[in-house]
Amino acid sequence: LTKSDKKSFAMYSIMSASSSRLSMDLNVEYIADDKKLVLKGPWRQNTFWRLYSAIEESSSKVVHAVSRADKNTMTFVSSYTVQEQVESMEKLIEHVKSVYDSLDEIVMKDEMRGFMEYEVNEEEEEDDDRDYENGFTVFVDNSASPVHTTITLGCFEKEGYSKSIADVFCTEGLLILFASMNPSSPDEGDIVRTDSFNVLDSSGNRLDEPSRARVQRSLFHAISSL
Repeated sequence: LTKSDKKSFAMYSIMSASSSRLSMDLNVEYIADDKKLVLKGPWRQNTFWRLYSAIEESSSKVVHAVSRADKNTMTFVSSYTVQEQVESMEKLIEHVKSVYDSLDEIVMKDEMRGFMEYEVNEEEEEDDDRDYENGFTVFVDNSASPVHTTITLGCFEKEGYSKSIADVFCTEGLLILFASMNPSSPDEGDIVRTDSFNVLDSSGNRLDEPSRARVQRSLFHAISSL
């Protein structure tokens, strides 16, 4: 590796799924009263989006999701009814484990695990993309942390939203350190989403300015095309 290459792999490295232990590493707990699926295990490439999709493929809408790389945990709250829980949860867990087995493992360095400890640089300001007519905002921000980039999405719920956003993240090779997806239903009218992510690029670094601007444009296009 060159000096530049070594710097690129400072935050994490990726191992082939075939060389790592499989779903025996993944602990899955289902809390029926809360319709909550809690997964804990070693991080893998695109884990959050792949498991999010796996749950929605089971005909269960994800109504809330939180992911924390520093604690190796992901929590998904589903829209299953009680009867559907009994009939489908065992099958869903097996499907989730199968998807998890297919993903390449990410080996995190100690520097990454401290990603939540940082000072805000108030001198930096980033632009955002807003469509006031259609009611959505895309904000890709480097000012909040010297370690990671923050992505904030605000919009009305639209068919295909999660898949379109996931496609951008996976195409760009973004590693999600933290994710919170919170579709909220107002008393009347449309469901409003406020989703946020802390991410690194495919080399384990905060996004540089060209990448930040490209990701922002790509996310704006993905949402505006729905």
